Amino acid sequence: MIDNQKENKAFFYTLKTQFKKINNFFSLYEKIWLLFFIFAGIVVTIVTKNNALFLIVLIAGLTMELTLAKRSKWCFLFVFINSAGLIIIGFITSLYSEVLINTLFWIPYSVTGFILWNKHLDKEEDKHLTQVSGLKTWQTVTIILSIVIVSLLWSRVLVLLGDSQPILDAFSTFFQLTTGILILLRLKEQWLFWIGYILVSATIWILLNQWIMLVISFGYFSNSVYGLIHWSKYIKNHKKI
Repeated sequence: MIDNQKENKAFFYTLKTQFKKINNFFSLYEKIWLLFFIFAGIVVTIVTKNNALFLIVLIAGLTMELTLAKRSKWCFLFVFINSAGLIIIGFITSLYSEVLINTLFWIPYSVTGFILWNKHLDKEEDKHLTQVSGLKTWQTVTIILSIVIVSLLWSRVLVLLGDSQPILDAFSTFFQLTTGILILLRLKEQWLFWIGYILVSATIWILLNQWIMLVISFGYFSNSVYGLIHWSKYIKNHKKI
């Protein structure tokens, strides 16, 4: 009996310690931001009588975005959860390119990303925060032009597959792919392409009347601006990566 009491105390002490670490890791702004959009998602879910799966995707996606902005390797855990939910949503809404990219790219990507980021941690700062850098202007412009060309070509294939939004779905796919690769490389420009993806996906969700996903888009957009500023400050203060 005494041993059980000691084990229970040890368990709750550990739980309390971990909660304090998580609480201290996020700033007041970040906690308010996260809780606000989760609350907004819950309200929209209730009002629209939407599938609870969308709410799970929202929470996982927002947490992923916030931990990514903070350069935490644990963002990839939420990438996995978010992608699993989006695969199901893709089938429900007939967005087949969304299904393919999440199945073939984002799911294995979440594991690869965690491993790669873990190899480039900033040991002077925190044991789970990674180092980041940036691209040159001409490199960014080249990537943008490549996305436009490839997306237009892929949209023709999606038309044949019966995709509900071929052009938008194609641009969404290649913005995601580009962002994902830049995240693996720890490059700040990923936020610019992430914003591009957000604008395209928000348009898709409006056309499909999926308003809870629009809440996610607003959350993503505000956090992307925050993440870009956060990463830019880090790069400015760290000349060598």
